[in-house]
Amino acid sequence: MVRVTLLFVIFAASLPAQNATESTAKTSGPCSPAVSGNQNEIKITCNGISKDQAEQYLKILNTIAQNQLPADRVLRTLEDIKNGVNRCTSAALGRRLTDKQRQIMSDALTRYSNTELEIWTTSDAESSLFTSDLVSELNSIGWKVTQRTQIYVNGPPPEGILVEVNKEQNDSHLVPNAFVALANALSDCGLAISARYESSTPSGVPKFIVGMKPSSNAPN
Repeated sequence: MVRVTLLFVIFAASLPAQNATESTAKTSGPCSPAVSGNQNEIKITCNGISKDQAEQYLKILNTIAQNQLPADRVLRTLEDIKNGVNRCTSAALGRRLTDKQRQIMSDALTRYSNTELEIWTTSDAESSLFTSDLVSELNSIGWKVTQRTQIYVNGPPPEGILVEVNKEQNDSHLVPNAFVALANALSDCGLAISARYESSTPSGVPKFIVGMKPSSNAPN
């Protein structure tokens, strides 16, 4: 019989008995097993956990022992669960520029330093925060960018990043290189970006609008 003790309580699992030997082993860490060959006893002490957590851990250990689950399979399953939770958490959180995206923008756009631009955002907090990321990154590489807020009254705001271009400039050769490079860099960052041609948009400088966070099945 092998018994596992976890901090407050004792867990027993029905396993084949083994001949006892006089030996002990101790380890250190947040959860430290100490093996005593004297009575085939394994004690696991976890510091800094509550009684409820200890009972949950014991329930997990009991399930593993009773079903004789391979330890490596249990660990892989736990890792898969953790990764899935992280993906869900990331999807639920707002958009933020990653270090890799910042590097992509820096590599592509530093050559266009001193370019002046206004980036517009919708009035929701998530879009505003993500726009601040974009503005901060562009200004850090020498652009001169300001942030503006656009309120949508007669319809829903766009999703992703919308670039409004003057209808007379529907040929990209007529748009200044800096703004074409910016649009391409945002696309290379994996961000959802689309273009719309408007006669009301001033000629020369496209209007970049950071809309709502796209739905989960679309790029950011």
